[in-house]
Amino acid sequence: MAPIQPTPPQPLGTAFKFPTYYASYPPFFTLQPNTQSLTAQYRKWSRLIQRYCRHHRIYKLSLTTSIDSPLFKNTDLKKRLSLQDARAVLEWMSRDEGGRRVEWVDTPGGKGRGDGGSAQDTCRVFWKRPEEWGDSIHSWVEGDGTDGGGVDVLRTC
Repeated sequence: MAPIQPTPPQPLGTAFKFPTYYASYPPFFTLQPNTQSLTAQYRKWSRLIQRYCRHHRIYKLSLTTSIDSPLFKNTDLKKRLSLQDARAVLEWMSRDEGGRRVEWVDTPGGKGRGDGGSAQDTCRVFWKRPEEWGDSIHSWVEGDGTDGGGVDVLRTC
């Protein structure tokens, strides 16, 4: 799977620009039965979710609160991704084949991965995985010339 191309976050207050397939392709909102088509569809959903979350600075995504949001519901097309299909997309994103871009979180209501099989609801979305953040910070430290030396908080600002 090709890595997500880094895009700078848009300034707060700017509208999120949905891709053309979201705005003009109703079958995008129904998971496809063909394995090859489904994998391509999962990748597109993954990119969309990551970019949407990055734009809106969303780190935790709850399905019950976001299923009626523009992320999963296109009011112009009168189409939406079902709760079951949205969960399937996020589950795919949590596995190796999906780049481990999602991590399910146990929530106070008992929903999550460690609950003995109940439906998952809340996940962390990694538009950058922890190791990618680590690489970015390490590159910044090397490029800033602070590698091997101490840095105080004032210097980092």
